[in-house]
Amino acid sequence: MSTEQSESAPQGESQTAPAVDITQQATTPTATTQRVKNSKRVAAGKAISEKTRLAREQQKKDAEVLSIYQLYWSQNYNIIKRRKEEKDQ
Repeated sequence: MSTEQSESAPQGESQTAPAVDITQQATTPTATTQRVKNSKRVAAGKAISEKTRLAREQQKKDAEVLSIYQLYWSQNYNIIKRRKEEKDQ
């Protein structure tokens, strides 16, 4: 150990670095240039979302109609089955 080190810091103790604020951002927090949206991309996104929404609505309508048909045919099937059983007896 050199004499300068022994004079500035007593033996057995290490020197600590001064407290550093680590919460600061390394880059600027906001963009320096203003963002420009691509109008064609925005229009395409809107068209796709509208198409998806319409498809979902149609799917719900189809499911409702299908459930009505299934209910109708199951009731008719049970009626036909009962009539057939009555004839057989």
